[in-house]
Amino acid sequence: MHIITSILLAFSSNLDNLIIGIAYGIKKIKIKFSISILIALINTLGTFLSMILGSILNKFIPVYICNYIGAILLIIVGLFMIFDFFKEQINSKKNKINIQNENKDIIESLNYDDILINNKTADTNGSGNIEIKEAISLGLALSINNFALGLGGSMSGISVPLTTLFTFIFCILTLTLGLKIGNSFKSKIFGKYSGL
Repeated sequence: MHIITSILLAFSSNLDNLIIGIAYGIKKIKIKFSISILIALINTLGTFLSMILGSILNKFIPVYICNYIGAILLIIVGLFMIFDFFKEQINSKKNKINIQNENKDIIESLNYDDILINNKTADTNGSGNIEIKEAISLGLALSINNFALGLGGSMSGISVPLTTLFTFIFCILTLTLGLKIGNSFKSKIFGKYSGL
């Protein structure tokens, strides 16, 4: 049971990497395998630290309360993502303005929404490749989402070592798969519904 829950949590926390990979694939930005590993290490470290924090809180709060808190956190994150998807759909129907501004393609901060919603990329120098400095900022931005999931998951009793391992594996797999989808005709379908 612990393996299945760890796999599900790790997979769901890395779905954003799939979205990022699709966006980069569409823009023909390449991510070398070594850079994918660096991004995965940063992302995994963020998940690990949040799960350790959740485990520490577990020691001070009774287990059944931690289970409720962890489950509530995971439900809130899920509901927020669903709400955010529909809000974005409504906003895009209202605005229908296609902004062709080169500055929209650059991460100006580690704002998670800038990467996913505004389709900014970490390729700040426009080289068409993600380099080490850019990979660090991207990895940090992706790990922000994993913080709440890791905290809630560990408070619910999900295995920290297993989830950390699967997070690393799924981070690399989802980035790679996203790049392949982004380079193919399926990118429009996946891109439209990826948030949901």
